[in-house]
Amino acid sequence: MKKITFFTIFLFYIVSGVITIRAYAEEQDIFITNPKVPTQVTVTIKGTPNVNVVNTPLQVEVANGDGFEREPFQFTSNLTNQSGNISYASYRVPSDKRLVIETVSMTAAIPIGHEIWAYTIETRLTHELEVNHYIPVFRQAKTTSISYYSACQDVRLYADPGTTVFLRIHLTGSAYSFLFAPTISGYLIPYECPNLAP
Repeated sequence: MKKITFFTIFLFYIVSGVITIRAYAEEQDIFITNPKVPTQVTVTIKGTPNVNVVNTPLQVEVANGDGFEREPFQFTSNLTNQSGNISYASYRVPSDKRLVIETVSMTAAIPIGHEIWAYTIETRLTHELEVNHYIPVFRQAKTTSISYYSACQDVRLYADPGTTVFLRIHLTGSAYSFLFAPTISGYLIPYECPNLAP
């Protein structure tokens, strides 16, 4: 019977342990935690090329949602040497347009002893009666012989094609040689336009 030496036993345990460790390692997942990755990277570019940016003109057309053009409008009249208790100016709307009035204003110089008690703008829609709209008037200053009045009001008024818009001041009594200068502004639109907004 052969002798089993201490060296043989020692060698057997070492080989068995290596096989066991290798088998265990092959069965396990390997995870790497906290890898040492640089947090800042510096990039140097040499020989930077020239960059030319060319802007091509862009044409933008702005149109109303309904496709109908709005034509800016303003009207004024300077009435001097007026007499009586009413003075007026008028504007006739074109036969193919509707007038939308957005601002009404006026200035007047009236002899002392008389006052403006109303400033009106008269408009009409087709097949309807005329309507008078009253605009607030304020006295701004006066001298020994004249009182100065003014008015300005944002509105939304309509006048149909072919109708006449009247701007009137009404005095408390008959006066002579007074001045009245009314103004209106807004826009004209084709009569068939379904949308009255700007």
